[in-house]
Amino acid sequence: MLLKGGSYKIESPGSIVPVQIIKYNEVVILIDKQIGSGLFGDVYGGKIIECKINSKLNFKNIAIKKFKDSSKKPLEKDNLLTYNLDKDNELIEIINVPSLYFDINTGPLAGSLIYEYGGDILTNYFTSSCYSLINNKKILIDLFITLKILTDDHDNMHNDFKCDNIVFYCDDDGKVNIKIIDYGESLHISQLEKRQVAFNSRTNMNTPETIYNFLHYKCGKQEPYSDYYNFSKWYYYPIISIMFFLFTGNQYSTGSFDNHIIKKVLGYPEKISAKYQCEFKENVLKYLLDNNNIKKHLEQLIKPDMVYLLPKLFNIIDKVCINEPSKRIHYVRVIDLFNSL
Repeated sequence: MLLKGGSYKIESPGSIVPVQIIKYNEVVILIDKQIGSGLFGDVYGGKIIECKINSKLNFKNIAIKKFKDSSKKPLEKDNLLTYNLDKDNELIEIINVPSLYFDINTGPLAGSLIYEYGGDILTNYFTSSCYSLINNKKILIDLFITLKILTDDHDNMHNDFKCDNIVFYCDDDGKVNIKIIDYGESLHISQLEKRQVAFNSRTNMNTPETIYNFLHYKCGKQEPYSDYYNFSKWYYYPIISIMFFLFTGNQYSTGSFDNHIIKKVLGYPEKISAKYQCEFKENVLKYLLDNNNIKKHLEQLIKPDMVYLLPKLFNIIDKVCINEPSKRIHYVRVIDLFNSL
């Protein structure tokens, strides 16, 4: 049975013509340089020269994800389908989420998914030419609105939210635009709240409810209060980690081991026993719940020309980082706080 999704399927033979042009009956694509590499595949930049299926896609910049293992492509498509981020023979457009354009099954790009290009990873924004306070505010607001849409309308908890999975580009006026990528580790919020799935294996430990859940299911700790099965505001703490990055160049509770303040402070080793892992996650929770910790690191690391913003940033931290999900402030108030910077 042919798996649906992938927006438009490319199944003509295809051929390579000079100057890195791939020509199919349905679409002609110019291939540029490799722009990324991950566990499951390599990503190349490119441009659609002509699309006979949908002229709206002519001259669009694209990201070509070519899978190292062909079995991984259906898994990625299926994951997009289950969160209504993709449909068969139809473009799905969600604010700040790259659309999947093509599923290519034949020819030189066989085994590839073609996405709308979103830009460079956010990790590189801090030293980019378009870095500014105005763009910092735009990034925070755009991310926060998109995470709410994914949570409320798509039953999606991203579960791998970090700078490497946020991409950006700046337009000719210097205004930044962002998109959230890579939904391979996502979980259904409805299933989390009904206790049909749990954080007993891999998760980013960047919001209290995920750590409480892990400690209960993986470590046998006392069951958390029912409010910690409320994942409707899971993104409140991670957005503050991104805010921390925008003003310091470091992530606080999200990201990789080489750019993650809490893991650096607590000394997470590469190989640990299950018992130590549970103890470590308990320490992560304690550290995350104390807002004085993030304020201390922020004060130490903030860009010198933005020190004057510390009182407002401290206020945002205290208003947004509230342990119990149901007590966290309304998302409109969060946007107002970001706007006030």
